[in-house]
Amino acid sequence: MTDCCFNNKRHKTYVCHFSTKHQWDDTRVFYNECCSLQRAGYQVTYLTAGEKSDEFLERGVQIKTIAKSKSRLGRVFWLPWQFYRTIRKLCPRPEICHFHDPELMLAGKLLQLHGYKVIYDIHEIVAKQILDKGYLPVFLRRFISIVYSFLEWLLTFSMAHVYVTEAPAHRPKRSAVLRNMPSAGDCPPLRTNVLPDSFKLIYIGGVSRSRGAIRMLELLRHLRKKGLNAELRILGWPRPPELREEMMCYLKDHSLEDYCYISTSRVDPVEVTKALYASDLGLCLLDACENYIRAFPVKIFEYLRAGLPVVATNIAYWRPMVERIGAGILVDISDVENIAEQIIKLAQNPQTLAQMSRNGRKIVESYWCFEKEQQYLLALYEDIITNGRGGCFSGAALGGVPLDGLELVENKK
Repeated sequence: MTDCCFNNKRHKTYVCHFSTKHQWDDTRVFYNECCSLQRAGYQVTYLTAGEKSDEFLERGVQIKTIAKSKSRLGRVFWLPWQFYRTIRKLCPRPEICHFHDPELMLAGKLLQLHGYKVIYDIHEIVAKQILDKGYLPVFLRRFISIVYSFLEWLLTFSMAHVYVTEAPAHRPKRSAVLRNMPSAGDCPPLRTNVLPDSFKLIYIGGVSRSRGAIRMLELLRHLRKKGLNAELRILGWPRPPELREEMMCYLKDHSLEDYCYISTSRVDPVEVTKALYASDLGLCLLDACENYIRAFPVKIFEYLRAGLPVVATNIAYWRPMVERIGAGILVDISDVENIAEQIIKLAQNPQTLAQMSRNGRKIVESYWCFEKEQQYLLALYEDIITNGRGGCFSGAALGGVPLDGLELVENKK
């Protein structure tokens, strides 16, 4: 870890963030990164794709949207070229260009060749995602993953990198780890009781088979069969579209339509927050596949902020976020009936739930919040601007968070 020293009174340094797939109000790109830079004195432009071309100012950040393509091929090939041309015409010229999608790697490289300082923000490990793509023949996945890894290295290794998880051993001279932590500010008071007549479970984020779409419905069925008056809210949109139809059919076949809500489109972040604070337990029952076993699910941090005990897949990498701090349990996702039994035990023990709730909130307020993380982004920018010594700017590992003040005794196995 490199010490983080930065000038929080910097002015008139122009930077441009750009993304083809993240909306202008994306939490990580806009609220966390662009707004943090703007508050630190940078002049920030955020270029993104929208329903139409537009330009407006939001929280001091200049937003520019380019009308998105109707086809995926257009997003991959036509939009990056449009972004590149737009950035080249920006006046004043940005000193740092910071992009967020793999399809923009070539555009980023062209900007670098024209003298711009470029940052590649790696939200997901695409090479590992490829290994779990069910529509690709198994024998092709490894080959495509290797080819992608080589192209990514070729195009971006001379740039600075921002990682959402830990930085790899072989990384560029300058990098930062910027974990997707929620803001610790303005948290409503924790709930002090669980309503006896209804136990509310919630899931937020993308919905797919690998993210436990059908598994969560099976869990709801087992909970109600065993006598717990459980309700489930799934705030995310199923992909592919036919998955939603399958989920709705499952609910109908098991007479669960009145006990489960599945959102039909993107949910406003304010509404998501309200739903979290009205729930009793957060679910993160993702498959233990290559793409998830070394990832930090943002939803877990959001649950902790809301004071929700967490029930998550038994993945070793997630243990510091859940069991180590006494904020939930890790479960075997192959046995849904057993998961239901464990949740029922929690629901019958309000004291344990309250203890988990307090632990999660305390950790977020003290350590796992973006107010702490933003210093590593600012330190990276300062190092680039001043042509500093480089290094990896990051906080302590999740497993290194002190346990002082947490109520852990009752959660030991």
